Amino acid sequence: MRIDLVSLGLLIAMKSVFAVVELTVFLIQFMLVDCKINPNAVRTKKISFL
Repeated sequence: MRIDLVSLGLLIAMKSVFAVVELTVFLIQFMLVDCKINPNAVRTKKISFL
């Protein structure tokens, strides 16, 4: 039973890691597309942080 729980935990951990990676890739693609459409968007975002 313990082996089953360990393998289940590993599966859940792997799925969560893949979800984070997919989300990160999606955000990077979104930012890249945003920069291509509007090059000034990056500058305005940097200014808004300051």
